[in-house]
Amino acid sequence: LGEADVIKTLQAQTGIKTMGDGSSGLFIRGGNIDQNLVLYDEGLLYNVSHLFGLVSVFNPEIVKNVDVYKGAIPARFGGRLSSVVDVHMREGSLHETTLSGSASILGLSLAASSPIVKGKSSALIAVRRSFFDLLDFDQSTESVSPKYYDINAKMSFRGNEKNRIFISLYHGDDKIIFPDEVLNNKWRNTTLTARWNHLFSNKIFANTSIIYNGYENKLTVRPLPGLEDEIDGSPPLTSRIT
Repeated sequence: LGEADVIKTLQAQTGIKTMGDGSSGLFIRGGNIDQNLVLYDEGLLYNVSHLFGLVSVFNPEIVKNVDVYKGAIPARFGGRLSSVVDVHMREGSLHETTLSGSASILGLSLAASSPIVKGKSSALIAVRRSFFDLLDFDQSTESVSPKYYDINAKMSFRGNEKNRIFISLYHGDDKIIFPDEVLNNKWRNTTLTARWNHLFSNKIFANTSIIYNGYENKLTVRPLPGLEDEIDGSPPLTSRIT
């Protein structure tokens, strides 16, 4: 559908399987989709897709490179049965301001990069938003209304030749509204990473990271139209996972 997508590219690689064209699942080394460790600038992602799997959470405007370990997984990643997908954000420009964007039937995207102090620090931010809910028409015969947005940001600071600091943020939010708001489902994933890189010598360096991961899934079920009186005005049933 005209989208550059990290997950769809990985699904075309040797040793990686998928359930179908509209799926964002990665089946690697015979494992299930929940047996992969997915990292975004060291932050852990529990949900890797928007719009039922049509779009991945990785905005191509801000992705620098992707490392996939299908075997011989390094010990620093901990234990995972299938694989590790390690995605890195690119850094903002230290010398010039740039602006880029894209539009497709699945969403709108805008990215901006600028130096904070030329040659010393930079900032990069990218935002995306779904396109469906901005138009007044039914997306299906059942009028299911899906929408999403995500925000990516990264700041880098160069103290001197031996010290660098990076701050990375990802926040994504999805919501699906069913006919007459009988069933609402929304979920969000947030990661925040602060990393200090120190060079002791030409052969020794250290990376120190502080990482926050957050995930929430909220499901609300309301009475069907015409049945409110039979339930005596009971509040909707809500299930929340964090």
